[in-house]
Amino acid sequence: MSLEGLTEKNLSAFNSFIKTLREFEVPEGDGVIDLFLKEQYRRDCLQMGAAAQLEISAMLESVLPLESAEAFEKANPVGKDGKVRFDKDGEEKREDEMIKILMKEKGISVIVLGGGHDLSDRMKLSSVQYVRVSSKQYEGVSRH
Repeated sequence: MSLEGLTEKNLSAFNSFIKTLREFEVPEGDGVIDLFLKEQYRRDCLQMGAAAQLEISAMLESVLPLESAEAFEKANPVGKDGKVRFDKDGEEKREDEMIKILMKEKGISVIVLGGGHDLSDRMKLSSVQYVRVSSKQYEGVSRH
């Protein structure tokens, strides 16, 4: 499984955090500190995403980078001044890099991307079956 936002550059930190969450013993009590630790663990797992949660629970062996660090950084819509500017060309180059990384893998690959990505137009190779899954709720919200 490959994950959006994960690069070779940040893979070590990602794996280190996965290891920490896997080894963490969630408290069973209901004291203030126990509740705080449970909530922080829950939030950390949510923030890491579904692929990471599968790895934490040992249902998935590993999560692989789907990003080129350079393309990911260039496509970042938040400028140094804090203003948001969407760069369509930068985002397209980023998605092209994702596809290059994906095509290096053998067998079945599963990628996890945010709803704003649709690689259908770039995945026209006959050897690739690209399936995009989205919820009705996301589709409704993203139209506005």
